[in-house]
Amino acid sequence: MKRLLVILLFCLPFFSSAQGVFGPGTQLGVRLGGGINYGSGFEATYIHPLSDANRLDFTMPVWFDGDGGSIHLNGYYEFMKPIGGDFQLFGGPGAGLGLTWHDNADKDTGIVINIGAIGGIVYQNENLPFDLDFTIRPTFITLNNYGDSFNLYSAIGILFRL
Repeated sequence: MKRLLVILLFCLPFFSSAQGVFGPGTQLGVRLGGGINYGSGFEATYIHPLSDANRLDFTMPVWFDGDGGSIHLNGYYEFMKPIGGDFQLFGGPGAGLGLTWHDNADKDTGIVINIGAIGGIVYQNENLPFDLDFTIRPTFITLNNYGDSFNLYSAIGILFRL
């Protein structure tokens, strides 16, 4: 029992500082989709609002194709624009860092650096605890690209409000 109390007291500062990270308007979610050169997969998404018109979108996609796959950590600065009702458009620039692996030894394996953009539409209804979105991301792989340096990724997601 003493150990549990010591662990809880040790972790208390971490929980209190998380309130700043997971403040009002923050969203956590999952998106499913695929790209023209990097296969299909899923991603975890963390969205942090900066204002009513801007937000940061951090994604961690994991993609698989027949020869291997990749995992990335991407960040996007998004602009939001209401288009009527419960719908909003969003879009903005971004960049990322990742890792690729292959079954075929002739293809590059290693660190991936990408630059690109994100765009899409989100459905936000105050009566639901989550938002639905559709995203499109054109991306240029600048280091260790396999297949082609351009990828067009699209996904549909569910984002829970915290």
